[in-house]
Amino acid sequence: MKKTKELIDINIELFSAIDNIEENVSDLRLHITDYYKKIKKEFTKLLIEEKYELLTKIAENENLDINVLKTTYLKPKELLSLKLESQPKPNNIDSEELLDRIDHNGKIYYFENKEKGIVYDSDYKEVGIFKNKTILLN
Repeated sequence: MKKTKELIDINIELFSAIDNIEENVSDLRLHITDYYKKIKKEFTKLLIEEKYELLTKIAENENLDINVLKTTYLKPKELLSLKLESQPKPNNIDSEELLDRIDHNGKIYYFENKEKGIVYDSDYKEVGIFKNKTILLN
């Protein structure tokens, strides 16, 4: 039995529409994933800022050293995200929780002072590792 031209045209349009829907859904998933990543990044930044403000208020009200509170209650990556220049190291903090700073060939690097610790550049990007008490840049 021969198919009518109308039936053939409907089949072509239907399959074309289904393909378009699948492409649109894939694009939508990518956009949603991108937005989710951006929202998570912004939320994390806001959370770190709120933690810092809270520590500042506590330090003022309780007459405590803000630098001690920052190094005690903020993680090294949080300190980096705040772009704090000085990261004092109180005696009661484990050295693995803080990043050390070094000036090498005119550039400033931050590193985890532990075996296989990560080395960051001044833009806070990973640029090497700390191994055998030396810094190995990529």
